[in-house]
Amino acid sequence: MTFGIIILLILATFLLGGIAGLFVSVLLYPKWEIQKVKRHMKKEGIGYGEWKHVSKFVDHHTKVIVKPNCETLYSLAFIHKKDGPYKLTMPAFDTYFSFAFLDENTNVQGYFTNTDTIENKESSFLIYYDENEILDKSQACIILDSKLCWIIGRFGVGSLEDIPEVNKIQEAIRLVKLNH
Repeated sequence: MTFGIIILLILATFLLGGIAGLFVSVLLYPKWEIQKVKRHMKKEGIGYGEWKHVSKFVDHHTKVIVKPNCETLYSLAFIHKKDGPYKLTMPAFDTYFSFAFLDENTNVQGYFTNTDTIENKESSFLIYYDENEILDKSQACIILDSKLCWIIGRFGVGSLEDIPEVNKIQEAIRLVKLNH
């Protein structure tokens, strides 16, 4: 073999290795990040079905939320299929809120917002893993198709003075296992 062919093979090997590494990283990165958040919450003593509330504004250094909104407070929870179904209760809240339900690869499984509620009234949402489990078809519900679900709650805040009131709302949201 000539020296040029050897160099070409070495470069091709590095290129193919880099492409393979990039491909694997893109596929696995979301799952790695979610696992990191889950481990961090577990270390703080927060289990499945329990909320971690971010009670002040976040900035670009916050890694839990990919692109955090600087006028939003966040609440995070993980739920597991074996513990479901769940009931999510949101107290009356007259500005923007949303709950995104994500699987282990950050694919959106469902979404609830203030537009799904009756204005200024407590609202409940049912979270199921199997359509056959649905107990109350009159209530807003979501059916998940992943064994692990990451819930991200977002709460709009109008001004710094509103933060304590929004913190009270965060503390009042409930996630209850219906089978236990």
